[in-house]
Amino acid sequence: MNEEEQKILYLSLLSSSVQILESFFPHPLPAARLGLANMISLLVIIKYGLRTALNVSVLRTIISALFLGTVVSISFVLSFSSAVISTLGMYVVYLISKKTFFKLSCLGISIIGSVIHNLNQLCIIYLFFIPQKNIFLFTPILLFFATLSGTMTGVISLSTMRYLYNSNKEEKNWLVYSQQIFDDEKISLQDWTQIILLLISIIFVLVTKNIFLNIGIFFLCFLIHLFTRQINSLVVSIKKILWLLLFSFFLPLFFVRGGDEFLKYKFVSLTKEGLFVGSIYSLRLINIVILSNLATNMIKKEKLILFIKKFLGKKLSMILVTGFYILPDFIKEIKSKLKRISSFKDIPKFFAEYL
Repeated sequence: MNEEEQKILYLSLLSSSVQILESFFPHPLPAARLGLANMISLLVIIKYGLRTALNVSVLRTIISALFLGTVVSISFVLSFSSAVISTLGMYVVYLISKKTFFKLSCLGISIIGSVIHNLNQLCIIYLFFIPQKNIFLFTPILLFFATLSGTMTGVISLSTMRYLYNSNKEEKNWLVYSQQIFDDEKISLQDWTQIILLLISIIFVLVTKNIFLNIGIFFLCFLIHLFTRQINSLVVSIKKILWLLLFSFFLPLFFVRGGDEFLKYKFVSLTKEGLFVGSIYSLRLINIVILSNLATNMIKKEKLILFIKKFLGKKLSMILVTGFYILPDFIKEIKSKLKRISSFKDIPKFFAEYL
């Protein structure tokens, strides 16, 4: 592994570790997260450029999802797309700030990146999961959280820039050894069949509006979970998108007009059409979660990595596999260093050590 690949590896591990640790903190909405991983993307843009930043953004979302078991889930789609789009957006703003009279510091770029990140998530939800224009009523809330988190990470970014230095990391021989072992594995026909059937099933659920088909898929997948004793993991997965389920049901219920009214109280009017549309959207989301949970439990992470490698270049594939193997130890290292942080001024030094 050459110097550039090693640099991408450690930056990806750092941002993956931060994203994973941050996911364990309670947050009412995904937009309410602090977004330290996106802050790392900004610092990488400034120090190493767009190409490295994009590589780090792509790898950290995949590695984090593999570690958390969410690589085939709604949260991964939101995280991956937002990470890439916000990185591109921050780079464009950084270039404009660098080459024109319109100057912005890390603070301003961080806020813009956070806004892009949240708006992208909202657009993805609208395009694929809840195609209701009323969902954009939540834009002010998302902008508020984006400004808040962007300001906090921007302040940390400004402080980190003062401590940046080059750190030479020694490559461990066993990392290369693990890569060689992993490359000997192949995706079997059965694995390919499972992955393809899963993707087809998810696409089918997304495009169909037949409530009876969705109910049938739900009961079939639920029975599979029941017989394979995976109910607990299913409940946990549904809890993670509970906010999205509530939006998908109540937005159409309150805003879709059409059909007979079944409840009217003052200015609130609920129609059968709104109830039907809300039921379809929420049931589709539940089915996607159920299918994703089945995939997570049935397909080994190693097989998913082999599948993902088909879409990555040789360099990124090697970094992905290496990062997958050493991430648990790297997180332990991160935790031990975080425990030694005694004041705010130690946080920028912590990030600068890996940059």
